[in-house]
Amino acid sequence: MSLGVKVRQAQSHGGNLSESNSSSPETTTGGDQPPEHSQIPAHMATQYYYETLQYLSQTLLYPSYAESHEILATAIMISTYEMFDAGGTSTSGNWERHLRGAFWIQRSQDNDGESIDGLRRAVWWAWLRQDIWAAFRAGRPTLTIWRPKKRLEDLDSDELATRMVYICAKCVEFAALDKTSPSQDIQQKIEHGNRLLQALENWYRILPCSYKPVVVTTEHDTMSRAPSTSKSQTRFRSVWFHPPNHAGAMQMYHFSKAIVLLNQPSTGGLNAYRQRQKGLNESLHMVCSIANACQRREPAMAFLNVQAMFAVGQCVQMPEKQAELLDTLDRMLEISKFPATGLVADLKRVWQE
Repeated sequence: MSLGVKVRQAQSHGGNLSESNSSSPETTTGGDQPPEHSQIPAHMATQYYYETLQYLSQTLLYPSYAESHEILATAIMISTYEMFDAGGTSTSGNWERHLRGAFWIQRSQDNDGESIDGLRRAVWWAWLRQDIWAAFRAGRPTLTIWRPKKRLEDLDSDELATRMVYICAKCVEFAALDKTSPSQDIQQKIEHGNRLLQALENWYRILPCSYKPVVVTTEHDTMSRAPSTSKSQTRFRSVWFHPPNHAGAMQMYHFSKAIVLLNQPSTGGLNAYRQRQKGLNESLHMVCSIANACQRREPAMAFLNVQAMFAVGQCVQMPEKQAELLDTLDRMLEISKFPATGLVADLKRVWQE
């Protein structure tokens, strides 16, 4: 059964609770073991993590638990811990295994993004957001095979925000085609990309007025707030959206658009190239402008900004814009507390290619 993914994972770290507590993520990669009763927050988190795995290995013996809300909430919390403990690697073994384990758990319960039960629906979307980032960094397709049944016209403003997450998953899947379907005809890939761009445009056109920016700073306002010792003038404004999930949806929109434009072949010549660069530049400026408006009390939004900036940042060519993007990206990493080891280095490597 699919739930055995978690059972095997828990059992592989010891047959009793005390053995689990003495293990750590580092031991799986040859690191030192933390003290069993250490009060260091990171070591305490590790202890609770393995206790949770041990708990799962015991409770999965009960059929009622396999169909419960509790297993869904526990699975997504474990996956979230592993995402933040991945050390920046795109293919963290534990995280990848539990993303796939969560996929099969939800399939066994017939959960999806339109489930009537609110908790089941929320867990599904939280899982998909994680899988999008993991798939994008690893260059693999997303795991979901679900297709929404509701039409765009029937969605409320919050459902429109989650629909963009689904479209983004399809765009990440498109970016992985070179690995999954290397022999695909170029024209077919162009048409596939056009369908995704049209889906993005259809979503954008139907947005209600609540998706309009609340405040947009002018260039003068932005520069007047910048330190006088700044080495370069600010090129990105600050754009506020409210509520935050609308801002997040706009970031996902530009994240998705940039992914498609960066991976879609083109046979259109110079004019097509200019149109593509224009679209990428528009997405770059909007993503950085939304990120500039992020406050320190918004770590979840900052984490989403990190993802969007990393994607659109790959198309930046001007050194001044690269420097400003890195400044904003560093601030988002600090607010979100996301351990993105190698993320900035990967971006710089793309710029040098």
